[in-house]
Amino acid sequence: MIEYFIDLLNYNHWANSLIMESLKKNRINGKALELISHIILSQIIWLQRVKNEAQSIENFWEILPINKLENLHQASTNDWLNYLSEIDEDGLNQKINYKNTKGNSYANTLSQIITHVINHSSYHRAQINMLLRQNNCQPESIDYIVYKRN
Repeated sequence: MIEYFIDLLNYNHWANSLIMESLKKNRINGKALELISHIILSQIIWLQRVKNEAQSIENFWEILPINKLENLHQASTNDWLNYLSEIDEDGLNQKINYKNTKGNSYANTLSQIITHVINHSSYHRAQINMLLRQNNCQPESIDYIVYKRN
């Protein structure tokens, strides 16, 4: 199962990268940039929760410049992949205790959290593709099956 989640994280990286390239190429900012910023910042926050680290991001809706996002995105993906390389299969079922941004305490397994990170990203990438279309730009083909065809 670890390989499965590694594959999903690599897919997530691929899809986010395509979206960021499209935003740069089409000079799209505003809500689309806010959404891709939110995707990247959220994925950083979730790994900090998993690792029981202090949250370094105060506002996960902050809009960041695309070049900074690209760097954060690469570092975050590497951090997630490194973390997964250090656990065994049982680690995926480990309960992670964390607090959400409102300070409420929860516990979920690592596999549930990774699944959430991927689905959360997919949801917001779909919103960005809709915004691209509304701006007369070609949306990116970012389905998982397209990733697997490459």
